[in-house]
Amino acid sequence: MKKHLFCLFVAMLLCLCTASAAFADGQTYYVDTDGNGSLKLREGPGSTATVLGLYKEGTAVTILQDFDYEWYKVNVDGKTGFMMKIYLSPLGPGVTPTPKPAPTPRPTPAPTEDTTMFVVSTNGKGVNLRDGARKMYASIGQYLVGTKMIVTAKVGSWAFGLMPDGQAGYMMLQFLTTKDPSVTPAPAATKTPPPMTEDTTLYIQTGNSGKLNLRADSKTNSTSLGKYENGTAVIVTHREDGWAYAHVDGKTGWMMLKFLTAQVPGSTPTPKPMPTPPAATEDTQMYVQTGNTGKLNLRSLKDAESESLGMYANDTPVRVIHREDGWAYVKVDTKEGWMMLKFLTSQDPSATPTPKPGQTPTPVTENTLMIVKTGNTGKLNLRADADKESRSLGMYANGTEVTVTHREGPWAYVTVNGQKGCMMLKYLANPDGTAAPDPDFTPTESTEMYIRTDDGLKLHLRQKASKDSVSLGLYPVGTKVTVIGRQGAWAKVEVNGKSGWMMLQYLYGGTTPTPAVPTATPAPADPTATPAPTDPTATPAPVDPTATPTPTVTPTATPEPTATPTVAPTATPVPTATPRPNKATVYQKSGSYVNLRSSMHSSTTANVIAKIPSGTVVDVISWGGTYTKVSYNGQTGYIITSYLK
Repeated sequence: MKKHLFCLFVAMLLCLCTASAAFADGQTYYVDTDGNGSLKLREGPGSTATVLGLYKEGTAVTILQDFDYEWYKVNVDGKTGFMMKIYLSPLGPGVTPTPKPAPTPRPTPAPTEDTTMFVVSTNGKGVNLRDGARKMYASIGQYLVGTKMIVTAKVGSWAFGLMPDGQAGYMMLQFLTTKDPSVTPAPAATKTPPPMTEDTTLYIQTGNSGKLNLRADSKTNSTSLGKYENGTAVIVTHREDGWAYAHVDGKTGWMMLKFLTAQVPGSTPTPKPMPTPPAATEDTQMYVQTGNTGKLNLRSLKDAESESLGMYANDTPVRVIHREDGWAYVKVDTKEGWMMLKFLTSQDPSATPTPKPGQTPTPVTENTLMIVKTGNTGKLNLRADADKESRSLGMYANGTEVTVTHREGPWAYVTVNGQKGCMMLKYLANPDGTAAPDPDFTPTESTEMYIRTDDGLKLHLRQKASKDSVSLGLYPVGTKVTVIGRQGAWAKVEVNGKSGWMMLQYLYGGTTPTPAVPTATPAPADPTATPAPTDPTATPAPVDPTATPTPTVTPTATPEPTATPTVAPTATPVPTATPRPNKATVYQKSGSYVNLRSSMHSSTTANVIAKIPSGTVVDVISWGGTYTKVSYNGQTGYIITSYLK
């Protein structure tokens, strides 16, 4: 009796595609990932929502709500959350679905090659052979690692071929190799050692606690034959291109010469002769300023590769006694050496900067609290002037609070941690993280639209109408946004409390945009009239909102020549949203077929009511995010939107 009722339910599900979601509530469904691992239970209906648990193939779940076209709200193991519809099936483990009529055979790709390949797998598990060149197609068998496949054609990232059991189908190329795993590779030829040109004992000295590799060849990516600690003695018989052919522990191989020394471990090294300091040509106080949080090296020679005598933080005072070739010979902390001049400044960090000649102090026009928001993990420079090449006064992490006192072009004059300077406005945001309002933008409409991308990826909300602008967030297919204006290929939108720009080509739906009510243009004032003086101390009388205003009496003026009235230009109508077409062409890269289904469900157990050849024109009933409702050959069903052009 139960089996009869279940079959009746399946039949109703296949026939009533529009009512399938209504029947789902309260029913028991089963996890069906087609052997591709466990299914995630999420806290909310989205791929970024918190994962509450992982459930294996065949796990029973209770459908609480058909939430939207992509998610079910479910209960499983006492937990309530959301699961993707595509991985849930009304058929339980071991239940054989009602046989379907044999579909029209999928055309076999024309043979283009005859290559023997072998199945490989990173986890050692079997690999699916499918009846189409996409993961959505049914698996017609699983084959173990090492199974031979005769590949006759390749379709994108898939191979079509014949298996040893006579089964023909598609397998992903990433799981195939031309190397026969049963064949043992021939051993590599032994390399002839180099001629003996010396017999020198050297000692390993890496400069740290690391060990030195003995390698099979004079290359850093060559096989390591062993690792040896500092102080280990080696016999060098040949040197070549920075490498030494060494004998150690009964082995021979190559070591990098720069990590070998003739100095016997534990012996006192011969002191290096001190370089002669240059003649003093000045005595100038300067300060270290690297432009970031790094320290500046004091070096023994005016060479970036020479020995470091110490490292000094920003604002450290030094005495410069000579300059030469971009370097300064300095005295600091009883030491003498060379520092790079470009990282020294004469500006005392404790003093107020002296304005440049003719420079007008920056006016204070506001006092706005904002935060640093670079859009990545980088820090933002505080610069001495509104110029990218200006000296950096410090670098500040995301979330740092700054006070904006003036704006000028793309720059903001700010105070941060008591320091004044300039920061780029595009990297500043409101304290709650939302983008600051654009003072140059005026809303022109209020249209609800939805995100749709051809590849199903998320869409960027950008700070400016440019692909290079800072991303304010990523939003999945189906997200509703409110369009408040348009600029070329971009739409100014509001979504989840944020405001920014999205590309119009990835938005659909909505009605004709409601234009903003234009502000009436006031009549031009009489330029010859002298306004009556206003009493600044007078309190204006309250206005009665219900009263009819008394018409203003226009005083009689001296007759003037009649002016030719200026005709106000006709306002350009606000562009309306472009409606989606009611016809579309089915497109499949492999030139194969696309399934027309009775419901928005693409698991292998969902009912396929037709297979539409690539290139066929269909009637669109209603566009959707992941699925679109269409009519084909008198049948109505659902097709994945990304297959429509």
